Amino acid sequence: RSIIEATIHEIALHGYQGLRIGKVAERVGKTQGAVYGRFADKEALALASALLPDELTFADLEATLRAVYRRGISAEIGSTEAELLRSAS
Repeated sequence: RSIIEATIHEIALHGYQGLRIGKVAERVGKTQGAVYGRFADKEALALASALLPDELTFADLEATLRAVYRRGISAEIGSTEAELLRSAS
């Protein structure tokens, strides 16, 4: 579960293109091998993160997106995330 939450956080900050397995592993205190042991690749990890139906995780994602938006770097996140922030306000 912590790997999924770290992935959601990394995607919120850097987008899918900026998602790095190493950064996810670092965020949860695991090795890249440990992450790859559970997920075949970046795509599988992102898909698992997107499919996780959990209100707490969504709340964490929303909080992360709000923090990113408030720091004035909304241009670095995707238009979908920016639209989510505008609609949630």
